[in-house]
Amino acid sequence: MKITYLLLFLLGCLFWAISCKQDDKLLEPITIAVDPSKAAPLDCRELFEDFEYVYLSPNASKGYIAEIEKLMFDGDDFYVFQNEMDAPGIFKFDREGKLVFNVTSHEEGPGKFLGANDIALNKNSKLIEILDAYQSKIVSCSMEDGAFVKEIKTSYPFRQFVRFEEGNYAFYAANTPTELGAFNLYINKGMSREPKPFNPINPSLTGTIFENLCFSTYPNEGSYLYSEQFSNIVWRITPDWANEAYTIDFGKKWFDDDILKGFAQSDNAGKLNILNSNPSTAVRAIAHLEEFDKNLFFTYSLEGKYYWNFFDKTTHEMTSFYLINKLNNPNNFDGGSTPRRLLTRYQEYLIFELDPELVNQLGSRENANASSWKFREFAKTVPADGNPVIMLGKLKPLYQ
Repeated sequence: MKITYLLLFLLGCLFWAISCKQDDKLLEPITIAVDPSKAAPLDCRELFEDFEYVYLSPNASKGYIAEIEKLMFDGDDFYVFQNEMDAPGIFKFDREGKLVFNVTSHEEGPGKFLGANDIALNKNSKLIEILDAYQSKIVSCSMEDGAFVKEIKTSYPFRQFVRFEEGNYAFYAANTPTELGAFNLYINKGMSREPKPFNPINPSLTGTIFENLCFSTYPNEGSYLYSEQFSNIVWRITPDWANEAYTIDFGKKWFDDDILKGFAQSDNAGKLNILNSNPSTAVRAIAHLEEFDKNLFFTYSLEGKYYWNFFDKTTHEMTSFYLINKLNNPNNFDGGSTPRRLLTRYQEYLIFELDPELVNQLGSRENANASSWKFREFAKTVPADGNPVIMLGKLKPLYQ
């Protein structure tokens, strides 16, 4: 009997060791080689099944958007985050584009936010959560009417965050060391505990703040992706852990940060001068990240072109497209305009911002073909000096 138990114990240990080894392999980052020369011109009929257009219509003197910092969509309503120094706020529009409410604040104190740095949706509690780095807190407002509900303190003035259904958070520190160390990524498993740091700050970038979008905007199987500017490493973030998932290999097209190593840590002006020079001649950031069941989707800009890439996670094959970076460059977006900004993702939809002036101009064109009538009739209703237009593009299953 003892021998039988011993054999079972040894078999269990062997199974555990094999499982751990397999898990270690799963945690090894996948290297993705990028070749811009293999990208094809973007043909949206290849990518998308259909488009839907929504004009975010203001109501009298309320609801005018200076600039969309971030947009979130829950399938029914649009939540727009505006990070204006004089009037930071949150707007809610319904699926038809009608303004539901507009919450602004530029004050200190309970229930107020001095600045709105990021937002997240707490769907379980029906709350909009607003990250205020200036006061190191998260202010929660009702998704129904925008009324203040509660606030919680954060351990540091973080600049961006994502929220998990379990109530955990991941925060971005924007290349600024915190009391917890020189890290950029923190996971807070329950706000009553100290956050756990990941992803050490590049010493050459310490003290320089970059506000590019670091996190993916929609979770896949409960996890988000994360990549900071001037890094080609993509992290996968779960409610309690983070690990390097992908390395995007741009070869000689990647920004060479060796030139920063000679600068003193305090010479931020000198570092920023280098970082901001000739930004189009090399890839300096992954502009947008989303993970679907089948594909990893990421974008980047290089030499006047905007590249969309779909990496099949099973076959490791890459399909790439490019657009020309021109605001007034119409293409075949259902007879509409080239979207100047990819804002967010919701399930199988990619959601873009269109310039209202260009939309208005395209509405008066006489050479539109039959497939563009839907857009053309919609465009006639959009004022040239109005709010942005939102375009929802439904991806074909091949690219999800």
